Amino acid sequence: MGIRKFTSILTFGGETVGAVASANVEEFFCETNSWSSNASMPETREEQAGGLLPNGTIIISHGFITAPPNTTNTARIYDPLSDTWSNAANAAVARGSVGGDMLNGLFYVVGGTDSANNILDTVEIYDPHTNTWSLGTPLLSPRTQLAAVSLNGLLYAIGGFNGSNELSTNEVFNPLTNTWTALAPLPQPLAFLSAVTFTGKIYVFGGRGPGFTPSNTVYIYDPATNSWTSGASMPTARALFPCISLSM
Repeated sequence: MGIRKFTSILTFGGETVGAVASANVEEFFCETNSWSSNASMPETREEQAGGLLPNGTIIISHGFITAPPNTTNTARIYDPLSDTWSNAANAAVARGSVGGDMLNGLFYVVGGTDSANNILDTVEIYDPHTNTWSLGTPLLSPRTQLAAVSLNGLLYAIGGFNGSNELSTNEVFNPLTNTWTALAPLPQPLAFLSAVTFTGKIYVFGGRGPGFTPSNTVYIYDPATNSWTSGASMPTARALFPCISLSM
């Protein structure tokens, strides 16, 4: 097994033209400004969760297979060094439009929608050391199409959709107390948004606002002050564009 000495960004599945779910895996190489096609996922999948595990592999779980509302509880492991896939244990709850991120070596998947279009407050936790899932403390408010991101030992669940309206809800989970707490809401309601961390803050990009309108907004959350500020807007308004950054 070789050692990769470059920075790349991997994209997994998603929805293509004609609302068709994809199994494609593509990798962007930052140093060479080029793309490659990697080993496809074992099945088509969209609106799933993904995270970079401590050993450098990537977990992809939940989501819709074929197309909504065909939810799945399956999980797969991708090894970027060997460009191969393997199976992880199935989760207990099949759902799509979930949020997910790593926290303290564990993979958290939050919220989502089941095949009956129920909006969920479900939290499931994958332990890569034991290849097992467990149920966690539910969200304070059921929602789907949300973003989940970890920072400084805490997990944030931001925005989403409650079945009727886009949400500005912002909640944080503390694993030491096993509780969720409501925080300062987003400046505007957003679903299908993307969130990343940088220099101790959370950056929220785009999403879908009320009226199913894509947004080009960038909002920055500072946990030290529990407040939001606006960043430079994206050149293009868009929603539903998750990706995983990988440096090796």
